Amino acid sequence: MENIIDVKGLSFAYNTDLILKDVSFQLYKGDRAVLLGPNGGGKTTLIKLLLGIEDGFRGTIKVFNQNPGGSPNLIGYVPQHHQIKPIFPIRVSDVILMGATKKQIKNKKELIDQLDYVLDILEIKDLRQYMFSELSGGQRQRVLVGRALMGNPKLLFLDEPTSNVDPNMTACFYKILAKLPKDITILVVSHDLSVLSHNINRVFGVNQTMNIQNSAKLTPEMLDHLYGMNCHHLSIKDETIVPTPCEPSL
Repeated sequence: MENIIDVKGLSFAYNTDLILKDVSFQLYKGDRAVLLGPNGGGKTTLIKLLLGIEDGFRGTIKVFNQNPGGSPNLIGYVPQHHQIKPIFPIRVSDVILMGATKKQIKNKKELIDQLDYVLDILEIKDLRQYMFSELSGGQRQRVLVGRALMGNPKLLFLDEPTSNVDPNMTACFYKILAKLPKDITILVVSHDLSVLSHNINRVFGVNQTMNIQNSAKLTPEMLDHLYGMNCHHLSIKDETIVPTPCEPSL
């Protein structure tokens, strides 16, 4: 298996506040993985370190066998909080084109072909001339994924992509993602366990330290690592694992 991400002995702190401690893991080509964890557990910090947005860590990080930030054209990223204000007067197609590479911009045919491909695979071709402000939350998320896909990345980071989307739109969103080419490695950051029912083959549980599963079926050990077994129990609904918080809620 081709190694896309290789992290060894990673520790990181903000001042004296330890966020990540001795984290080690590998992500392989074609993985559909989820990074789970409670709020404040270090999920977004880890993604920023992988992207090279944060620095000052201990340990080693290699992405495409380079240091963080060394392969920007191979990575697509959808942050938890996007910077496009809903009132900003910009069309869907223009938002997606913001993710184009310099090479694509110089080749108009390649640019248009990739734009058409992204609109088609994300099922938003009929929205291309709509204003971003006119879209629903779920539609906006698909457009932002389109922007991340525009540069034809080999690794896609999605940070809480369905945090502002209702359950029905969440299921639709992940079904669309399942159509992406199998050679694109996807890492979804989430605190919502329902993501596990959507073609996930590996689970990285981060709560300062890392716990790894090569299956979407969570073990008691993983749940204890993430949330503490005394605070959560599991129920089964339509063969889907549903986390049920006890009092006090996390």
